[in-house]
Amino acid sequence: MSALARNDHLKPCITIARDRHAPRLLVTLRGALSGRSVAQSLSQVYLSDPEVTRFDMLFDLTEYEGSVGNDDVEAIVAAYKQSNSDPLHPCRTAFVTPDPYFDDWAVVMSFQFTGREHRAFASFGAAETFLADPIEQRPPFTA
Repeated sequence: MSALARNDHLKPCITIARDRHAPRLLVTLRGALSGRSVAQSLSQVYLSDPEVTRFDMLFDLTEYEGSVGNDDVEAIVAAYKQSNSDPLHPCRTAFVTPDPYFDDWAVVMSFQFTGREHRAFASFGAAETFLADPIEQRPPFTA
């Protein structure tokens, strides 16, 4: 059974929550959620709570069937830049996805979000390892 057929029942949704144990946002995308919806939701979070621009982020894309395009990412970048008072704060974003080519997209995003390093992983364990270094011990990400 293909991933698409397995997930046909998923209602498109985005969940964004603060991790209770670390300065981290947990973002889960499910179903065929539009890129515009993703951009609006993330932008709203950044603009309403600028502190989260200094948090690490963990994205669960394991059941995501939608697509976030360049225009959507540009909208997220604009809200992030507007809200981020310390663009050299060394944050990381980890995407957990079955897409073996997503890391190429993630690396490009690192150049758009000043100070934030983005990587894609096939498992939550690998993503957690990437996020495990305490923020205060990391150098800012620079290209």
